[in-house]
Amino acid sequence: MYIVIVGCGGLGSALATKLADEGHNVAIVDRDKNAFKKLGTGFNGLEITGVGIDEDVLRNAGIERADALAAVTRDDNINIMVAQIASKIYNIKRVIARIYDPERKSAYRDFEIETVCPTTMGVNEIRNILIANGVKKRFELDNGISILEIKVKKNVNMTVYDIEDKFDLRVSGIKRESTIIAHDSTIVKKDDILIVTMKEAKAEALARYLGNEG
Repeated sequence: MYIVIVGCGGLGSALATKLADEGHNVAIVDRDKNAFKKLGTGFNGLEITGVGIDEDVLRNAGIERADALAAVTRDDNINIMVAQIASKIYNIKRVIARIYDPERKSAYRDFEIETVCPTTMGVNEIRNILIANGVKKRFELDNGISILEIKVKKNVNMTVYDIEDKFDLRVSGIKRESTIIAHDSTIVKKDDILIVTMKEAKAEALARYLGNEG
């Protein structure tokens, strides 16, 4: 994947390093060129000095071919603007933005932008959101099993029982509008969010089956 990260602070640099080490193509943007020292000498990605809301800077970072973008500066306003540019202008499907002020979360939701809180979500969780489209890890249990949320992006004409049987998992709930439901006979619908307990290694296959792009 080609991933653009805006903000080379502690979180941004750690995320960029992890993704690059996994073999992804990474471009990271920061207004302070000294910030790139956090990446270390082994970082083989692209380092772009400039303000993240400048489209010329973003184009230099390769936003036009990006599969995912993370806006993780220390400024909520910049993060939401960068996320909007990525989502609305460049049609990037996997966009996340870091927020410090929890009161802004509803505004991000109105723009259909995924948000992360630096105090409750670490590098691995953010990486999973970027890489595993439509999948959010809520809790990690034992033996590779996790509690996940997976978005349903197409009608699959299956019940909860059918999904559990086909993918060897347990559905503990379905978020549908403002309610949470969970019955074996419930038909899974487009725009539902499934809360499942399953082997994390199988999550991407389920996400693709439910209409999330790979």
